[in-house]
Amino acid sequence: MKPTIYCCLFLLLSALRGASQKTKIKPDVRFASLTQAGVILGDAGNGLQLQSINGLKCSTWFAGLGIGLDNYFFRSIPVFIDLRKNLSQKQQSPFVYVDGGYNFLWSSEKDKRPSPGVVLSTDGGGYYEAGLGYLRPLGKGISLAFSAGYVYKQSSQKVNAMPWLSVWPPPKQAIETYTYSLR
Repeated sequence: MKPTIYCCLFLLLSALRGASQKTKIKPDVRFASLTQAGVILGDAGNGLQLQSINGLKCSTWFAGLGIGLDNYFFRSIPVFIDLRKNLSQKQQSPFVYVDGGYNFLWSSEKDKRPSPGVVLSTDGGGYYEAGLGYLRPLGKGISLAFSAGYVYKQSSQKVNAMPWLSVWPPPKQAIETYTYSLR
């Protein structure tokens, strides 16, 4: 009986010793920054989009926080989380991405209004984006990405449709709320 126990104990200790000698490879996690410029096309016209995304890259994955300037229909500042995946281990690779966050409006006098009236307030809403792209390296640490995606942003406006009334606050019948779901 004792030789069996010693033999099992020897095998167990050998296995533990062998497992402890294996070197674990740490994932290559590093800081990465993306700067993007693009054009948004839709039924309401065209708009310019600028984004800066900063985060961590590990192997073929990237996760970061982004902020942008979106000038489609209303000027807005989306703040979002970005998640991307390169579909290949190579430096030149197709990728997929998804963003989600909040769209803060940056009002201006030239903002489009559905009807004459005085804008009382503007509010942002959800911001989502998803798409595909292709990454092409240009030099050490610099790459050029081409992508196409789908953007969805929400916003709303409260308008006093009867500004000629000199009553403050305006009556409930005078306030119109417009909710926009821009794609």
